[in-house]
Parts: sequence; structure tokens; C-alpha cells
Amino acid sequence: EGSTFTIYLPFAQDSAETYDSRYNPCSIGAENLLLVGADEHLVGLVQRALERRFYHVSTYKSATEALQQLKTNPAPVELVVVVLDQEWVIEADFAERVYENHPNLPVILYYDEEVSYSVPPEKPPTVKKALPSTVCSGVLVEIIRHVLDNDE
Repeated sequence: EGSTFTIYLPFAQDSAETYDSRYNPCSIGAENLLLVGADEHLVGLVQRALERRFYHVSTYKSATEALQQLKTNPAPVELVVVVLDQEWVIEADFAERVYENHPNLPVILYYDEEVSYSVPPEKPPTVKKALPSTVCSGVLVEIIRHVLDNDE
């Protein structure tokens, strides 16, 4: 004949009140972003997430190349995302070098948990957030939107 199943789901009485309206999952952008890091997988993941939201993303593996691009590219860069990993530990001062040349350019550090020690405790004022890579790329994209909107 058949089986009868009873499914019990938790009741979320105030779920509408717990939604943080600052985070709009549909927000999109058109800004030019600079994404810098050596971890191709993590950089690629972040780049795809940003491009799905219509950001224009330039990626660089080298701090030197990224700094050169900031000096010579006519398209303005509105935000820099630095992916810190094992290969980039030696580049941890990159945010400081960006600040020296572009004191109003916001920077977000997105770091591998294994190199969290390389995130400097005294960050330049343009470093708006330092996030572990365990933060999913969707949340990173929303944080980027808030930094760009000055809603930090």
C-alpha cells in the first residue's frame, strides 16, 4: 500500500526580523576592481563571483605588476582585493604600498587561514576589511559592495 512519513520542520517565528537588510543578494556593480594574488584557484573563485555581479575585474599575480597597473592604467580602479596565501606572505606589505601611492583607494584583504599571521595588526587606513577565505565569495562580494557604497 504505501508508507506514511511525518516530517517535522523547525518553526522560525521571527525569521523576517533576523534578515539583515544591508545585505542585498541581488546587488550589482559596474566598478573597476583590482584583484591581486598568487593562488589561482582562490583568485579565480573571487573573480567569477565578482564578474557575475558585473564588476570589471583585472587580476595580477605580482605586486609589482599590480602597482604598475595602478600607475599607468587610464581606467580608474575603485577598490583593490588582495588574496594573501603561502606565496603572497612576502607581499603582505602590498596594502601599505598601495596606501602610499593611492591614499583614498580602499583595500580588502582576503587571506588563507594558514597565513593569518601575515595580516599586519596595524593596517593602513585604506584597508577596510580583513577577511579569512572561509568567508564565502558571496559574502565577500556583498562586503565589497558596502565598502564601495561607503557603508562600512
